[in-house]
Amino acid sequence: MNRRSARAARSLLSEYGISEGGSIYIRPSTTEAHAVVQEQRLSIQALSGKGIANLEVLAPSDPDLRRCCAIFVVSSSLTVLLDVSDRISDRDDEIQKLELKAKKSRDDVAKQEELMARDGFDKVSDAVRAAEENKLEDARTVVRNIERTIEQFRKLEL
Repeated sequence: MNRRSARAARSLLSEYGISEGGSIYIRPSTTEAHAVVQEQRLSIQALSGKGIANLEVLAPSDPDLRRCCAIFVVSSSLTVLLDVSDRISDRDDEIQKLELKAKKSRDDVAKQEELMARDGFDKVSDAVRAAEENKLEDARTVVRNIERTIEQFRKLEL
């Protein structure tokens, strides 16, 4: 979990051109994932690179951040956020990029739903069914989080 979280943090830092002073928030959706991430917090920060000045692990019950954050969905149970509220110069351009990502993610959801609705899918093994259901849930989570990011960016006053 720590490598995937660090990879997500590095990806966000790179995407927004942040080489120092970044604030990362990790939001696990379960108490079990929260315990693991909290335990691995220092390791995640070290693996995430020099660009992070602050890494905070949020509890699943914490309210949404009041900051404008870019979101990287690691899985349906883990999301990494980067505070970009002071780094966005063109809000409309950023929203447009996110809307393209949302469209691609919605297409991924539709493809996964189509796969699971095919004739014969009901005959696949339980392991395959569980894996495909996890893929679908992860894709839906990506869409929801991108939509939440778009909402946050729309609220951001530049």
